Amino acid sequence: MKFRILLAGSALVSVLALGACDAIIYGGPSNLSQSHAGLYNDRYQTEIETGTLNEGQINALARGYWSNGNGPMTVNVTFDPKSKTNTAKKAASEAIRLATVLKRQGVGNIQHGTTALEQSGTLSRTMISYDSVKAKAPDDCPETLGMEFAERDHGEDYKMGCSIETFTARQIARPADLAGNRVMDSNNGRRNANMLELYQMGQPNPDLKGVNASEGSK
Repeated sequence: MKFRILLAGSALVSVLALGACDAIIYGGPSNLSQSHAGLYNDRYQTEIETGTLNEGQINALARGYWSNGNGPMTVNVTFDPKSKTNTAKKAASEAIRLATVLKRQGVGNIQHGTTALEQSGTLSRTMISYDSVKAKAPDDCPETLGMEFAERDHGEDYKMGCSIETFTARQIARPADLAGNRVMDSNNGRRNANMLELYQMGQPNPDLKGVNASEGSK
C-alpha cells in the first residue's frame, strides 16, 4: 500500500511539473515575429540632361517604374524661352519621343509636357518623377541586418524570423504585389474547373489538327 501511495505521489508531481513547463514554454510571450514584410510610400525623382538620355537609361527607368511605380510617370522637358535652339517646340517633340519609347518599354501611364526654364541657354533637362511603393522589414524587427548584427547583444528584443522577413523584403521584385494581385478577379472559376476536369480524370487531350496554307485559304 505504501509503495502504491509513493507511485501515485510521484505521478502527481510529474503532472504538475509538466504543467509548469507548459506554462513556461507555451503560455509566455512568443519570441517569434508575428509580422511580415510591409509596404511604404516613397517618391522617385531624377533629372537628366536631355541630350544624354540613351536607350540603356530609358530601359533602366522603365524597369524601375515596373518594380516600384504607383501612379502616373511624369516626364517634363525644359526649354529656354529666349533660346533659338533650346525651344519649346523642340522640347515638346522630345517629350513625345521619350513618352513613346517608355510606353514601348511597358510604362502604360505617362504624363508628359514641357517646362520653361529661364536662362538655361542651350541646355535642356528632362525631369522624371512618380510615386512609388517599396517593401520594408516588419516594424517590430530591429535595424537593418548586416554582418555586424551578430556582434551586438540584442537579447530578448530580437524576434526569430526577422532576418527572413527582412531579406524577403529586399528581394521582392514588385513590392505592390504584397497588397494583393487582382489579375484573377475577372476570371471565371467554373470555366477554369472545367478545363482541369479531363486532366484530373486522366484523359489525354485530343490531338491538334494542323492546317496548311492551302487548306486555310479555302
